[in-house]
Order: sequence, then structure tokens, then C-alpha cells
Amino acid sequence: MSSEAAIDFEPLYKGEMHLWISSSSQDFTPQLSIEFKKDFPDFSLKVDRFVPADFLTALDQRRSDGSSPDVAFIDNYTQLKPLIDRKAVWIGWEEVRFRTSGWWVIFKDGKQVERAQAFFRWLSRSPHWLPMRVTNTSISVEQIGSVQKVAIDAVNDDVAGKDNELSALMLANAARYRLWPPDATFKLIDTKPILTFGNGQTAFVILATVGSSDEVYGMRHQAMILRNHGGNWRILFLHPNVPLNWAEDLFRSFDAKITTAPTETMPPKAILVSPPDKAKLPRSPTLPEIQWTVASGDRLSFLVESQFSYEGNWEPSKLGFAEIQKKTQPLTVTAPFGVGAQPHRWRIWVLNPDGGISVSDWREIYFTN
Repeated sequence: MSSEAAIDFEPLYKGEMHLWISSSSQDFTPQLSIEFKKDFPDFSLKVDRFVPADFLTALDQRRSDGSSPDVAFIDNYTQLKPLIDRKAVWIGWEEVRFRTSGWWVIFKDGKQVERAQAFFRWLSRSPHWLPMRVTNTSISVEQIGSVQKVAIDAVNDDVAGKDNELSALMLANAARYRLWPPDATFKLIDTKPILTFGNGQTAFVILATVGSSDEVYGMRHQAMILRNHGGNWRILFLHPNVPLNWAEDLFRSFDAKITTAPTETMPPKAILVSPPDKAKLPRSPTLPEIQWTVASGDRLSFLVESQFSYEGNWEPSKLGFAEIQKKTQPLTVTAPFGVGAQPHRWRIWVLNPDGGISVSDWREIYFTN
């Protein structure tokens, strides 16, 4: 598949394809069908629904009469595992923009593989998507080229599992995360920056990456925030797989809060107050509050960055602006993180209107439920 074919949706403008849904839910993503018909009115997406217990039996029966599916959604691993064991499917590599909890798969013996792959790209992004309008456009063409090169190199290093090379592209205080062991059959088909903006001090990039291996296929989006570090751009924040709308919402908030020409002025660092480091706290019925102080400064904004630990390694960061109700110090918010009874760590970003960012130290919380 060529690079251009990797991004486009041409196979979906006419024709048909069979989608099977193996789900215990009776109300499976009606928005998906509505949005697909809106984007591709001349394409026939034939949908059959099965309760999980009947899915594999029906699959074996339909294969004999030539009406097997091209793609499927499976919400029960019991039905997925035999397909994986037979190496019969590609599992979706993308972050799906619809509310689903399960696995999307393409059948390798399907009659419409190219259409199925285009459908997977559509699950990640509509063909009618346009980059959001931004106000911070003072970053130069030369700087945009430098920023995008660093971002693309980071994606290549991430999927190749090159931890040292990726770390060299990141600032010393950027959050690190576990790299999955590289799959020898995996290859990047295409990587394109689809949004780049900022000023001479801070830049924001969203990339679209299409990748495939013997086991996966899909299109991911990566979100990065980079800082001009002594004339070289380095990454402060990197998430290797985000829903596109999440990245846009985050970057739209940054764009609204960065309102002046860049200077070298840096905001004060936040001092974390509570809870104490390595506190053991319940996650439910209510999440704990986190508190910090900051030296006086005008028009500062605050973000919470958090990570959770999985098998002893930190997963990619979650980042979001803090909604502070009271401006009295210490500043207090309910912890916007907590995925389970496992270690988490958090810190505070302080942002000033010219794009200066300071980052606090980390603190850990061990959730007990």
C-alpha cells in the first residue's frame, strides 16, 4: 500500500462490506452507523449482530457459503482468542473515536481487505476532519520543520522500542513511559503531521500514523508538546495513542491561554502540599483531593499530569487543565486520575500567557481499592 493510500478513504466511497457485531449490549454505538452513512452515503455497510455465544459457530457456518464478515467488533475475549490463535485476524491498532469496549478485527481471508483497512482508518478519523483554527501562529516555517522532524523521529523510535533514542529527543523532566517490545513484523506505513502550531517557545503537534504487522492494523494519533531548548526543540509531553478529539480539546485550551508574544520568562514552579508522597488512599467512593501552592504570579494556568503503573512500569501520561474553584492557597482539586488499585504519580504544570511552562516534582499515590 502506498503512503497516499494509507491515509485516504477512497475504498469506502462506493461498494459494500460486511460488519459483524458480537456483543452482549443491545444498543451498540448507533452513532457509528449514523456517522458512517453521513460520510459515505453511497457505500453499503451490512451489519449483522450476534450474542457472543453464537458468534464463532455462525462464523464457521458462513465461511462455507461465502458470506463471512470483512470486519467485526467483539466484546468478549473468549470469542476473540480462537481467532488470534488461528492468526485469522488483524486487531485494531487505533484509538477508536466511538464509545466501544472490546476489540475491532479485520478478517485476513475477507474479500474486502482494502475496504476493511479504510474502515479502520475511519474509526480513528472522519474524512471530513479539518485542523482546528488556532491563534498562536507565530512559529516560523523553519521552526515548524524542526518540530515536525523531532515528532516524526519520536514516533519511529517509539514503535521500534528504541528507548535511548527516544529519550534523547525528550527534555530531562519529560515523563518517560514503558515502550512495548517491538514486533519484528511491524512497519509504519505512513506518518503525517496533521496539526502544528505554537510560538517560538512552545509548539504543539498532532500526527497521524498508519501501522501494520502480522497481528495489528490501524491509524493512531500522537499528541506532543515541545519546548525550544537552547535553539533545539525537545519533547516535554508525548502520548503515543490518543483519541483525536482529546488531543484537540487539550491543545485548544493551550491555544486560548497562550496570548502574548514569547519571552524567556518562566512561571514559578508549583510546590506540592497534599497528599504526602507515597500516601496510601482509597480511590472510591470518592477520589482524594490534591493540593499545591505557587508563588504569586498573574494569569497563571495549572495542569495535572498523571501516570499509573502497570507491571512495574509507568504508562503514558494523562494531562489536563485543573478546574480550580477557589483561588486561595493551597490550590485544591479532586484528583483527575485513578484507574485502579495500583500506584499512580502526579505533578503540576504551571503555564503563563507567553507559553512558559514549569513542572513540579512528582508525588506518588498508592490506591487501595
